[in-house]
Amino acid sequence: MLDEDAWKFSCEDARHRNAAIVSLIKSADDRAFEILKLYLTIVSAALPAASVIFFTTGTAIPKAFGFALAGLAIPLIIGAAFCFRALWTDDLSLPGRDVEFWQWAQHPEVDIKTVYSHYLDGLRNAQDANRALSDKMSTRLTKAKLAGAIAPLLFLLCLAIGFGLKV
Repeated sequence: MLDEDAWKFSCEDARHRNAAIVSLIKSADDRAFEILKLYLTIVSAALPAASVIFFTTGTAIPKAFGFALAGLAIPLIIGAAFCFRALWTDDLSLPGRDVEFWQWAQHPEVDIKTVYSHYLDGLRNAQDANRALSDKMSTRLTKAKLAGAIAPLLFLLCLAIGFGLKV
């Protein structure tokens, strides 16, 4: 059985771990937003350029470049969608307990070990929820990054196909 100091240490340790998971979620959120801005910037330049090249007659620029720019934009649009999904609001368990918990803990019939035990039970649920959220965000960010890695390859492939077909 843990003494009071050990209970305090275990609660503090678990609290720090939950705060670290929340920090990880915020970091992933920041990365998703930065990637989203990058992808949308590139797409907002590539699609109009592709449209001008492809739909303008008499231009000196081969139409293959229009296809290639569209090939670049498509995976970035998909990647931006994954970034947007990673940024989508979801349940986040913030560090700390609600006021109701501390009001309950002040009742004279509640002993300190019961308070610590309930505190850790609540924190376990919060950490489980935060880990699940972190995993979802990580998966979505991985897909967004993969789409960004595919974009230049698709650009080159579309360019080669365009010149091969002499579009």
